Amino acid sequence: MIDWPNALTGFCFGVVTTLMFWIPDRIRAIRQRHAELWESWKVAMKEIELLTWKPETRNRDIYIARTRYPIDLWRTVLKEREGFHLLEQLEMAYSTVEHFAEKRSTKPPTASYLEFEQAETFWNDSRIAFANYSRGAQSKGYSELVQREQRRQFRRDFLRNPMRAVRESRSRAKQLKTFAAEYRSAGH
Repeated sequence: MIDWPNALTGFCFGVVTTLMFWIPDRIRAIRQRHAELWESWKVAMKEIELLTWKPETRNRDIYIARTRYPIDLWRTVLKEREGFHLLEQLEMAYSTVEHFAEKRSTKPPTASYLEFEQAETFWNDSRIAFANYSRGAQSKGYSELVQREQRRQFRRDFLRNPMRAVRESRSRAKQLKTFAAEYRSAGH
């Protein structure tokens, strides 16, 4: 005959221990996927940013560069929205400038000159905003990479010699505080 209390206890214990390892693994996999998508988005931003600084770039060039990447998928997965908004603004600025440039070439130049100048200012501002955001994301990613490497190095050092690792960590922290204080006192 089946011993139901022990069978149920074993089943519950099996389910709990399985979930104990499965849930953190799923969370880690989701974070890893988001990190990979974020890195891919940064590569796409860098390519589009470099493309925007070329004088011969037109709206179709931005569209072609945009269609090389699954930007709509990234938009649904990533929490960050500002970069996608700036990309849309940049595309709109390019099409606006092209529209008013065409309108200016067909009509007398004085009629649409002000509209063209406003569109060109909007285009330049959009380009600069997207480039600044892209460079900020690249810089932040590099800083995170350096910090991750420092943590790994600290863990390796700590396993080899805990006292020396803690001592070196404290001396590095003091150096950073000194540097930050000097930087602030210099007026930055």
